[in-house]
Amino acid sequence: METFDDVPLVRIQDEMDELKEFLSSVYDSRKLHMEKGHYPKLSIMRNVLLLTDTYQVDHLWESIITVLEDEWPTSLQDWDIRESAFTILQAEKIEFMWEKGYMDGDLPAA
Repeated sequence: METFDDVPLVRIQDEMDELKEFLSSVYDSRKLHMEKGHYPKLSIMRNVLLLTDTYQVDHLWESIITVLEDEWPTSLQDWDIRESAFTILQAEKIEFMWEKGYMDGDLPAA
């Protein structure tokens, strides 16, 4: 058996970044603080989620899936609604900036 400082050495095939985020989340519950509006970055949730199944950490899996379902559309129709709302907000923002004189030149037709 291979050892390091007289401790058994286990070789893990997982990606270093994924494993780092996963272990950090397992040992520090604040890492994935799941308060509405204060979620961790998607990249962090992705890395943790990839390994929760492998290492059978169901409570982390459930927490992350709940956040993703709450924050992101789960159907094509919901995506279309979200996209159209975003398009309307962008158009209103451009119109506001134009009216306030923050933009120069011609605007494309809305």
